[in-house]
Amino acid sequence: MDKTKIPYIFDDDFSEKEFEKKLLSKIYVPADQQFVSDLYEKSEEGIYSLKKDLELSKQQQKKLKTIATQMKKQKGRIKLLPLIVTIAVIVLAVMTVITFKNRIVKKAMTVALESVFGAKCDISSVNLKILDSSLRVKEIAVANKDEPMKNLFELSDINIDFDLVQLLKGRFVMDEILAEGIQVGTDREVSGELPNKKKDKKEELTEEEAAQVKPIQEQIADLIKEKTGVSAEGVTHMFAQYDPKTMVNDFYDQMQSPKIIQNLQPQAENLVSGWKTTAEQMDHDVKDFTEKAQVLVSTDISKINDPVVLKQLLENLNAVLTQADTIKTSVESAVTKVKDDANTINTITVDMKNAINADFAMVDTKVKQLSSLDISKAARLFSGDLDQPALQLISKYLPTAKMALDKIQEFQNSGSKEAKAEKTKKKTATNRLAGRNVEYRKDTIPDFLIRNLSLSGKDVKRDFALSGNIKNISNDCDKLDKPVEAFVKLNRNSVNTETLSAIVDMRKNRTQKAISASLTGSNYSFKDFTIPNMENTAGIPFISGLANIKADLAFDTDLSFDLAGALDLTQAAIKVKPFEPEFAYSLYTRAVEPITQFVLSANAGYDPKTLLKLLINSDLDKKLSESMQVLFRQELTNAKNQIETLAKQEIERLSGPLEEQLSMFGDIKSLVNTDGDNYSINKKLVEERISEIRKKLTTQLTNSDQTNQVVDQLPDGVKDGVKDVLKKLF
Repeated sequence: MDKTKIPYIFDDDFSEKEFEKKLLSKIYVPADQQFVSDLYEKSEEGIYSLKKDLELSKQQQKKLKTIATQMKKQKGRIKLLPLIVTIAVIVLAVMTVITFKNRIVKKAMTVALESVFGAKCDISSVNLKILDSSLRVKEIAVANKDEPMKNLFELSDINIDFDLVQLLKGRFVMDEILAEGIQVGTDREVSGELPNKKKDKKEELTEEEAAQVKPIQEQIADLIKEKTGVSAEGVTHMFAQYDPKTMVNDFYDQMQSPKIIQNLQPQAENLVSGWKTTAEQMDHDVKDFTEKAQVLVSTDISKINDPVVLKQLLENLNAVLTQADTIKTSVESAVTKVKDDANTINTITVDMKNAINADFAMVDTKVKQLSSLDISKAARLFSGDLDQPALQLISKYLPTAKMALDKIQEFQNSGSKEAKAEKTKKKTATNRLAGRNVEYRKDTIPDFLIRNLSLSGKDVKRDFALSGNIKNISNDCDKLDKPVEAFVKLNRNSVNTETLSAIVDMRKNRTQKAISASLTGSNYSFKDFTIPNMENTAGIPFISGLANIKADLAFDTDLSFDLAGALDLTQAAIKVKPFEPEFAYSLYTRAVEPITQFVLSANAGYDPKTLLKLLINSDLDKKLSESMQVLFRQELTNAKNQIETLAKQEIERLSGPLEEQLSMFGDIKSLVNTDGDNYSINKKLVEERISEIRKKLTTQLTNSDQTNQVVDQLPDGVKDGVKDVLKKLF
């Protein structure tokens, strides 16, 4: 082994006091102190000397040399000039901060708030007290970027109590923030629009986030297809079983009369159409004959004594009688045939009436069986139609919830070692410097921490009041090992109150979901609220009134969630747009009229291992069902009468065309019989009048003096013969 080389600083003899002061006191690492002590031995006089025959390895010699070098560097550590310069810089920096601190803080706050809210921020004054560890900001007004002439919010006073010790360590720790005089929606005198304001880029999900959201959205899309809603076909579907018109339509297939009438209709039509021309021609001929006959037979022959006139009248009557003989066959044939066809028509009439009576009896039996309203389809009449809009709402805001959740997680973990390691490069190894042993408590203070944020605000004119506090806002929740806790109470006016209590827990060892919140609200005013995109669906109610709400939500980073909410509506007024059938609309509107209070509840949840679940219920459905059942029993008699009336009207509609044909045949039959009677009567009158005229002419000729003188001049054998011939002629 090479001869051991000992640095000169150790190659000397020391008294016990010198050994402690010159050597050990200048070595700060306990292991190094022990190493150096082991090189010496103490004599009886108390003198420390290097051990005789001391041999050290190369590694030990190198270590001893390093210790000696460090000890030499400790001589004259404080250099006066650098110290003076350093103190001067510090004093200058302190003076600068003291002089401009308020302006710097005000500018920084203004820029930060304008960057966050995208609109102008006005701050009246800032007062930073470093030694008192406090910051006070007065009259902050942040404009609404969508309405530049209104403020998004105003704060009259902000007091911040920060930890100066932690600030010196490079940590921004606020023990308490007190924000007072909060107001929202106040007017501005100057536009709050920022000059050359850049439009915010639309945030989109990353590929990883989109892949996490996509399976849920696909499940929602499938559920939307399944949940068609009870009222997809309208409330009329439920009433179809009792709607009189619908019931009559259902009875149609069971009726006998439609088929029988369908078979009898062509037969009656053929009879009527066959008679139409014949009857018209016969009526024309008979009327012509009757008119001529009436004119002749109405002549008073008692006043006619002129044989020539009588002779002419006789000839006219004989001509009319000849006309009568011409139509005699057709008239007699028609009269005979109409009797035969009347028998056929009577058979058709009897068959039709029997079928109609049988149908009336069937309808009567069905109506008597009607005793109660089947309201099974009304189990989720209103709430069932909320499923689709609720699912669409979840699908729409799921990406937004994912991005918000990721941002919260990113902020609350931005101060962790892992996050810092990604932002900074690894430092190269350096030689060990002199130091001392310090015992530390466990470090639980993040780089950014707001222990308590208190909010308060009141606007007497608007009855607006806000109060609340948020605790443990940090950028390293695992280091702090506490969740963010928030409670906010808002009175928007004298009657509307909302409270929100929430816990945001992004710790790795958490035992609950990342975000859990409970929301309550009272006296929300509703006016004609209805199910979205279903305003024109029959039976969907429009609701007005006051409502109290309560909702509990738990949401995690894997997008699993649980939601339970309830809406309690009071002073309700329910309206329904008119719809068909009238029976359903009348019953439905009277059923909803007495309902003034009901509860709507919703439960939803999702877990990556299970499917999305959603259930919306309302006692409005139950109340509607019960009310409709009572009204239906009250209106049962009217409903039955209406069904019977409509059934009768339907049967009359079916039988109407056939009855019209039967009526037409009746008219034809009456016409034919009347024409036949007129023909017979007038023919007889003509014949009688001809006979009367002949008798009168005979009498006139036989009794005439002139005729007698002529006849008397004839020979006796001829005289009697001539008189007989004259009698035969007239």
